[in-house]
Amino acid sequence: MGEALVSVWLADLDGSVREARNVNQQHAAGTLGALVARVAEEAGTTPAAVLEAAGCSPMTELVVAGGERDLITAHDAARILAGIAERRLLSASAGDALEQELVGHPERDGIPLGLPEDVLVANHTGLGDGFRHEVALVRPTDRPPFVLAVLTTGLDEDEAEWRVSELARFLWETAW
Repeated sequence: MGEALVSVWLADLDGSVREARNVNQQHAAGTLGALVARVAEEAGTTPAAVLEAAGCSPMTELVVAGGERDLITAHDAARILAGIAERRLLSASAGDALEQELVGHPERDGIPLGLPEDVLVANHTGLGDGFRHEVALVRPTDRPPFVLAVLTTGLDEDEAEWRVSELARFLWETAW
């Protein structure tokens, strides 16, 4: 399956970084690229303009949004979600609608599984051959909202799912 790589970015919406591991390592974007394409469509712009507005690095390359050659980093995945959360990438109404859709995302075995049940989690999962990524906007009642991105490459699906949820649990307990 290749060498395992796990990248993590955890930051408050104000940009205060709480955890950063392998954050500039490139991973296949998978459906995270499709999320960017959707934001671009809703905003009436291009994925490149969305990446720029989100403050993404040149390490994230969306050649064909949702395609095999698309690459993304944990830092940039989190920046995109923060831009949605802060309504910088979409209008308030479009941002609200997308965030509510992500709250209802059917894949809840990653980051949401690792967090307390009463915490509001708007997450998006990127799956593909040899990788599993998850980004989430988390809005707790007892601490500032934050974004968490966990990108894995080279792990089997069960191991990746377990690592994502356990990292979310660990960071919830230790990052504040």
